[in-house]
Amino acid sequence: MAELWITIAFVGAGAVFCLWFSLRSFHKARVIEDTPTSNISSAAQGFVELVGSAKPDQSLLKAPLTNTPCLWYKFQVERYETSGKRSTWRVVRSGTSERSFYLEDETGVCHVHPEGADVSPHLKQVWRGNSEIPLASTSRAGSSLFVRGGRYRYTESRIHEGELLYGLGLFQTVHALSSSQQAENHKVELLAEWKKDHQGLLERFDMDGDGQIDMEEWNMARQEAARHAQSYVLENFDSDPAYILCKPPVRSQHFILSCKDPKKLAKHYRWRGIGLLVVFLTLVGFLYSLLSQAT
Repeated sequence: MAELWITIAFVGAGAVFCLWFSLRSFHKARVIEDTPTSNISSAAQGFVELVGSAKPDQSLLKAPLTNTPCLWYKFQVERYETSGKRSTWRVVRSGTSERSFYLEDETGVCHVHPEGADVSPHLKQVWRGNSEIPLASTSRAGSSLFVRGGRYRYTESRIHEGELLYGLGLFQTVHALSSSQQAENHKVELLAEWKKDHQGLLERFDMDGDGQIDMEEWNMARQEAARHAQSYVLENFDSDPAYILCKPPVRSQHFILSCKDPKKLAKHYRWRGIGLLVVFLTLVGFLYSLLSQAT
């Protein structure tokens, strides 16, 4: 009897889980369909939808399993384990990149911070092998790949440069720093660089030749760095605002990144909701039969 009630508890929890994610999937589909697309340069502050292409804002990442250049990745390594009559795949390694990249449309570029996003990439690879670290020869390109055999199963999803990128989340504009603030920041960077080259610092500012930089000599270095920074900012002053798309602070607002067309993405979430709803109803029926046995 105790085992029966444990089963009832698990089935009930599974039913609640499926219902919650089903309703959430339907809500995502409705939000995608109801939110108008904004241009980056004219988007209002707050919850917005953007559509453009994925671009790097710095050097490309390397995906851990395939070593493929990309803007974003998610990977998982599982090992097939058996214990008596039970067999299961156990996750031994996993990870998701959190480095920012750009969403670019015809009006500008927006920094995307992917932490906490529900990401639907276009490309996903699944294959198998016999070591925790996959051999280069076992990884193949393709939107979906499954190779039979092997104790380990590898899954890697990626966003590549130039792909369609859909973004739904919190949009913020960060205005440029003043010229004095930019000059101060550049001065700090210069001094940090000079400190790394200790010999060069001595050659430039060790006026008494004692092999050390005293307070007076360091003040001279600071003044020289300030002059360089002022000159640099006069020639390179950046007055452009920066745009950011990130996770909203309100839990009811979704943060979605996808390489799928918005209409197809909404359909994807709707079908996921239907699938989970079917599982929920199946579990409810099973739960009813278990409760009948218990009573």
